Amino acid sequence: MKNLLINQTCFYTLKDFMNDAKYRKGSNNPGVYLWGFSLEEGDFTIPSKIENFMPFYVGKVEQKGCFYTRTQEHLASMIGGNMPIFDFQNKPSSIGVIHRNYQKVSSLQKRNNLIGPELPNSNFPDLIHFPEGIHRMFDFVTNDLTQSQVYWMIKNFCITFFTLDNYNKSDLVDLEKFIGNMIGYNNLITKPYKKPNITVQIADTSKFISVNSYEDLFVHIRGQIGLSKYGI
Repeated sequence: MKNLLINQTCFYTLKDFMNDAKYRKGSNNPGVYLWGFSLEEGDFTIPSKIENFMPFYVGKVEQKGCFYTRTQEHLASMIGGNMPIFDFQNKPSSIGVIHRNYQKVSSLQKRNNLIGPELPNSNFPDLIHFPEGIHRMFDFVTNDLTQSQVYWMIKNFCITFFTLDNYNKSDLVDLEKFIGNMIGYNNLITKPYKKPNITVQIADTSKFISVNSYEDLFVHIRGQIGLSKYGI
């Protein structure tokens, strides 16, 4: 079985991210990223504990790409209404399941020349926007609830990066799938993939931490998370 050795950055809010020079546009830093939202009360505040982080998406950056560009693309999609939006302040659960159920129903209705189900809808709890046509865009820009959620998403956006100790494209793909499975695709809008047959360790100063659960992904930055509640 193949073992991957990876490194992890700290959590970044949008405010933190813009001030880190190594993630400026044009800087090559391939790896896998995880982003979601902080459930802390303060704006631009990293989670004080793992339970206060709501994962949303896992993706990868190829060898000649950069985290800045991918992050900017996701933020632009968020602001432009090109991704699903939930009532995050209601702390929705199983957003991946809801997201994929909506896609299935909407796809079926499109084949019958019908538009997707109206939102909000009790069949898709807490989903308030789905990008699928100009009729959705009009509602997106004129709906006060949707716009308030976008504003909340920006202020609570958090991201962390995982880089390979030695870059290899196949390993990068495997790492993306591994992290997605560790988090659970029920909690992500990312397309589900089968868990690869690999083991993963995070380099943490003089030791290596085996990743066997979702919580293990954050062992390296647990001290930083804990200090956030003191404003450090």
